[in-house]
Amino acid sequence: MAEHTIEYDHPLLGHLIGVLVENGTIAQFRGIKFADVPGRFRQSVVMDKLVKSDFTTYGPACMQPDLVKYHQTPSFGGRIEPTDFGYSELDCLNLTLTVPASLLTKPGQTVPILTWIHGGAYRMGFGAVSGIENGRGLVSRSIAIGKPVIVINIQYRLNVFGFLASEEIKAYNKSHGEPFGNFYFYDLRNGLAWIKKFAPGFGGDIEEITAFGESAGAIAVSQLIVGAGASENPPFKRAILESGFASLLGPEPISFHETIYDLIVKNFVGEIQPGESKLEKLLALPAEGFIDFDLLPQVFFPVVDGELFSERLVLDKAIEITAKQDWLESFLVGDCANEGVLFAHEYAPDKMERMTEMIERSYSSDVMGKIPKILEDFKVPSLITGTAVATEELANYTYMVGSIMFNAQVYAAARDPNKAGTGKKKAYLYHFDKANILFSEKENRVFGYCNHALDVLYVFSNLVKLMQSQPSIKDDPVLVKREATVSDSLATKWIEYGYGIKPWDQAKVGVIAADGDGTWEVMTEEEDIEKNGRHVKEWLTILS
Repeated sequence: MAEHTIEYDHPLLGHLIGVLVENGTIAQFRGIKFADVPGRFRQSVVMDKLVKSDFTTYGPACMQPDLVKYHQTPSFGGRIEPTDFGYSELDCLNLTLTVPASLLTKPGQTVPILTWIHGGAYRMGFGAVSGIENGRGLVSRSIAIGKPVIVINIQYRLNVFGFLASEEIKAYNKSHGEPFGNFYFYDLRNGLAWIKKFAPGFGGDIEEITAFGESAGAIAVSQLIVGAGASENPPFKRAILESGFASLLGPEPISFHETIYDLIVKNFVGEIQPGESKLEKLLALPAEGFIDFDLLPQVFFPVVDGELFSERLVLDKAIEITAKQDWLESFLVGDCANEGVLFAHEYAPDKMERMTEMIERSYSSDVMGKIPKILEDFKVPSLITGTAVATEELANYTYMVGSIMFNAQVYAAARDPNKAGTGKKKAYLYHFDKANILFSEKENRVFGYCNHALDVLYVFSNLVKLMQSQPSIKDDPVLVKREATVSDSLATKWIEYGYGIKPWDQAKVGVIAADGDGTWEVMTEEEDIEKNGRHVKEWLTILS
């Protein structure tokens, strides 16, 4: 469908050119640069004015490994437009703003804002230019239900460019009078500051901002909540955390980062001669020189910098700090039923090194002594004896991986079983159980499971027609209807939450069931365990 341009005079930014989509009901302004990056390993600075007026094309994503494999795999549905955006290290801090077109002709009218932060293990991703995560479907749904919202997708720096830390970088930042490291965090904080200043000119209500994200995006939202300074200048009012919490990719001490720093130098620069500066070599390397997929760490972590993060964020500490944030009205947090099916291949089941490392990072140290009990509860007895996982145990092993990484942490964030939090109860819990029968051959490892990130395909409402056309669905009218219903249900709930509408009683849980009609079912935890086989007992073994 052809796009038409729209011209708009913003009260602070001046003359803007965007595009009209969805039959002219929605305006998009793409590639708006919200912050400037003065150089590699430097802190970004919010931009108070625009350097151009044409926002009809998407801006670049952060430089990263080639994601064709990642976003063209069957479980993610393949790439949809746009597919021609670029990559940049220093010009990637841009956003896409999607707004009901009618707001631009009604000065003074404002609507809530949903701000999306994409996932990707802090290693990759491109939410502001992603066809799957495009805000147009979500805004279209909001108009259809009579609760219009503005959706803003923020880019931030990733991998080496957003997370590398060392004593050398610390001194380098200090020499420029800047905070140390955690460049991703300041990028996101600057994006939210830009929104607070300029979104009212598009009809956005900055008193009603909901930040939402998935996986690393949810972790980032959670870390924005617990990072120092949020109480003085609250970045948003409420949050939606899809499969992530601050403790999963939490800040690590600088000693940990020095090891990563040396690995990056070795892999991308080579041997350093006596008297040579590692940092100078890294600063001289072209950005493209850092993005070999196989030479980068699988995930990246913030640094304990003494300013944003004074210590590591194990789960109970993250819950405790979150509970004290009186400015945060509430948060909605949940998971996918089989998170681990997308990751189990990365955690060799014949050894426990990576698994125990993950447990040590996210949980209190005494959890390590419970590993035999955890393995027993998840029915992986072969690992207790140190042998390879038996074939009949692989499904249990996969579920255990997902539970340790996501399900148990999400559950704890909502239910606080160890009573770590001391503030008012402000969390709503949900579970997304729908099986993946999309874009996959039956031999694909995610087919038939509710895999990690499956909810993203539905919540933005951009893939419904493509979903309904899949061979596994198109000839079954019930499944065709169900795909649309699942998308509508997720999108509607997120929109309503953005309006401050409570999703359900906090003591209950909302579920989109594996075998339901695609609508939300609200039930007690006991009913959820009985009906859906929720593994709460196993999670509590990890958590208690």
